[in-house]
Amino acid sequence: MFSFFKRKKPKKPPLKFIDLNESNGKLFNEMGIDAKRYNDLEKSIFYFSKAIELQPSVSKYFENRAIVYWEHKKPILAFLDLKNAVLLGSKSAAFLHEKFKKESDDKLHTTNRHNVLLDEVGVHYLYHMTHIDNLKGIIKYGLLSHNEAHKISTFTKDISDNTVNKRRIRFHDYVPLYFNPKNPMLYKRKAIQNKIVIICIKRQLLFSPEIIISDGNAASSSTKFYNSIYELKKIDWNIIRSKYWNDFTDGKRIRCAEALFPEKINITQISQICCNNEDILKQVKKLLKGHTIPVNINQKLYF
Repeated sequence: MFSFFKRKKPKKPPLKFIDLNESNGKLFNEMGIDAKRYNDLEKSIFYFSKAIELQPSVSKYFENRAIVYWEHKKPILAFLDLKNAVLLGSKSAAFLHEKFKKESDDKLHTTNRHNVLLDEVGVHYLYHMTHIDNLKGIIKYGLLSHNEAHKISTFTKDISDNTVNKRRIRFHDYVPLYFNPKNPMLYKRKAIQNKIVIICIKRQLLFSPEIIISDGNAASSSTKFYNSIYELKKIDWNIIRSKYWNDFTDGKRIRCAEALFPEKINITQISQICCNNEDILKQVKKLLKGHTIPVNINQKLYF
């Protein structure tokens, strides 16, 4: 009758820990394959991207992500990944590249490839944030670099961080633009965000050979810089588009990825100006009298 109590307890399976080192790219690759199997393409891209980050010398990871990009109707990103896989020695990637090329929609060949790429990574505007008191000077002189703006007395309110600015000195001849204005920079100015306007710049500015693209905050020593629009794929767009950057390793730096344009941006490059309250909206419209730049309230861009 006591036999029940003598039964051996089943052994517990050993706890499994995910080791985020370079040898574990294989794990994320397998997770990407599983996500693809269940048609969760966004998650699949995320896992394959993590595998590539951990082991960038494995061609299969690029090839797997390329297939998902293709199924996600992002052909340029797919071709860029296949190119990387081919450079790493993959013959199957070369075959896929030719296969996708033949199947490619005719529209892709007649549309500006740059615009297609920007659609794929989700860049609709570039953003510059400034205090409402600076808008009068911007309308008159255009968007100016730090050095140029400080030569003109009408630019009265500098919302940048003085400590960070000392580390950005080599970029003070450039106008800083963000891919997502809802970032740590704006969060630090949360107390005065009611007086901050967000200027939306035409994304075609990225086509300029003078543009510099960063994969994170330009003040950070770990940030990398590029001068080709095709290097946009090296930015972690999951972090740029996410709700919270603190959910990701190095998210604070990456969320502040930038496009830097030398000296001045003419106001003809402004698509619209956004604010988060009615009072500032009225002030902006008054300042813009005689101009056709649209103004609207967009609280989604603010905290």
